[in-house]
Amino acid sequence: MNTYESHDWTMPGRNLASMCTIVAGYDSTTVSFTLVGNGTTETVGGMKIGEKKQFIMNKGDVVAVASSEIAGSTLAGSRIASSKPIGVISGVQCADVPSDRPWCDYIIEMELPVSSWGNTYHLTKNFNRSAGPYFQVVAKEPNTTIYVNGIILDTLGVKNLTNVAEWKGYNFYGNVWSADKGNIVVNADKPISVTMFNQGQSLDNIPNDPFQTVCYPIEQYRNEIIFTTPGIGDGKGFKQNFVNIVYPINDNNEIPDDLQWGEICSRHNTMVSNEN
Repeated sequence: MNTYESHDWTMPGRNLASMCTIVAGYDSTTVSFTLVGNGTTETVGGMKIGEKKQFIMNKGDVVAVASSEIAGSTLAGSRIASSKPIGVISGVQCADVPSDRPWCDYIIEMELPVSSWGNTYHLTKNFNRSAGPYFQVVAKEPNTTIYVNGIILDTLGVKNLTNVAEWKGYNFYGNVWSADKGNIVVNADKPISVTMFNQGQSLDNIPNDPFQTVCYPIEQYRNEIIFTTPGIGDGKGFKQNFVNIVYPINDNNEIPDDLQWGEICSRHNTMVSNEN
């Protein structure tokens, strides 16, 4: 799993934890949690790196794991295995991304199961940002070679004590993003998980807040998808919503003719369709 490091709040005793929540969907589910993280990681329950705990969960049960008061710790890379399907949600109570870029915000995301990991991922800059997001990679197997735009970036090995392939975070500025008009390709010779984290607004003074997004590999791409954007009543909703669409261009480097999108109006149960 991927999550960001805890935030060291300026007030004493206000360290904002890196955390994950495990939700069981079936009775008599055996779940094991192996802690990885970084050099400072331990949990509020006293778990150390490399230690494993096992839980017997029934439908609707929830197990929460959080980092301790040690600043800068993370649960990233930790391994969760279960005898039956479960849900895993990871996040931070309030994260600065990176740790020297205010301002923090609550970030959270649903993790993808290992069976859905792939070898190739597209990462894009978020709207109006001067640089792309910080991103983390978790390897499924040891000796996994990571590439960015076809150039070898790293080789991820095995964490001592855990026999779990390691994770690492990366942050690129400047040419690596602008050379490809705000997009990069991250791929590996073995399955990986990639999560990107929007950076704090002090990076470029564009109003926004940190968030985390689990990326989908090209092996999981679909020809059709329906999604929702957040909204709040009484005129208090978000003024703008954005979506990044990754698609193959045609022979003229243009948007293909068969790319369409539409907006569903919930009040009238109708759809407005747009081409290109």
